[in-house]
Formats: sequence, structure tokens, C-alpha cells
Amino acid sequence: MTKKGLLVRKKMKSINQFEYTLTNQFLEIASEMWGSASFLKSQTESLNNELKASNTDEVLKNSYAMKLNRHRIRYETELAQVIGEKEVFDEIIIDFPEHELEFMTISDELNKQAFRLMGKISAIGRIKNQISEEVFKENISIS
Repeated sequence: MTKKGLLVRKKMKSINQFEYTLTNQFLEIASEMWGSASFLKSQTESLNNELKASNTDEVLKNSYAMKLNRHRIRYETELAQVIGEKEVFDEIIIDFPEHELEFMTISDELNKQAFRLMGKISAIGRIKNQISEEVFKENISIS
């Protein structure tokens, strides 16, 4: 993490140990991740409390939706990273035309990854819709 600039390493004076200090870059990344993580954690905790209190179809539907949302968020994050990486390779091709074939190969592979991730995101949407329809049909038949 010191090589990536996320921590600063300092040797302590009297003993043969090192002290590590967080950099601003680390704190920025951590705050972005913490925002997403704390949001998911709070939603998960509240959902777990609901599950303990009541075992209704609606709570189960929300449980499924929460789990699917976690997957969707992960895939959307990966997709954003892949798209960003692809954009960089597409820009670099202009600056290094002698490596165009290599960079195009990488760019094409990143494009395939992006399509796979979009497929996963789409599948999660379809699964959520299917679960919603099934719970709705069950509630109608019970009434």
C-alpha cells in the first residue's frame, strides 16, 4: 500500500519499528467505499431485524431484493472499471500507433468483459422481476 501511495512509512527513532500513516488518497478511497459499505450494512442489519420479527412473503421478497442488489452493485462497479480501462486503451492507441494491435486486442477483451457484465446486470433485473411477480401471484391466491 505504500507503493501505491495509500500509506506513508516512517521509521520510529529509538526502536527498530516503523509507523504507518494514512494518506489523503487512502482516506478518499476509504470514504467512497465506506459510504457504499455502510449503506449496504445498514440495509442488511435492518432487513435481518425484520426477518427475526416477521417471516412474511414481503420480508422474504425484500431479502431477495437486497441480495440481488448487492450483486447488481458489484457488477455495476466492475462494469464502470472495465469501461474506464477500455477508454484508456482506446486513447493510448492514438499516442502509440506502433502498439495498435496489442492495445486493440486488450480493448476488444475489455469490450467482451463489459458485455458479460451487462448481461449479468440484465439477468439480475429479470430475476428481481420474476420474484416480484411470484410473490404478487401468491398474495392474490391467498386473499
